[in-house]
Amino acid sequence: MIKKMIKKHPILILLVTFLTISTNALETVANLILVYAIDTIIDRKVKLFLTLLAIMILGYLIHWVTGYYTRVLEEKLIQKENHDIRQKYMENQMSTALENDFR
Repeated sequence: MIKKMIKKHPILILLVTFLTISTNALETVANLILVYAIDTIIDRKVKLFLTLLAIMILGYLIHWVTGYYTRVLEEKLIQKENHDIRQKYMENQMSTALENDFR
């Protein structure tokens, strides 16, 4: 089933995969920046701390946006698959009903 889904929606699956990886990577980088920012505040480097804090906040904002679009595209993919399943089910039911009418 997964192979069929990949064949039907290759670009959407690729985009969701890329956004998922980049979202997790952004969160990891932002968390690492937080660790360095804490070290700089301990060393009393306030200017560097504020710079790292700004970069970290920017990273979290980008993380939030990419996470939002990842969830939207995942739902879009799920809806497309549900539509395809419903379509096949209805076609099957119609052909079964027509076969029963002709017997």
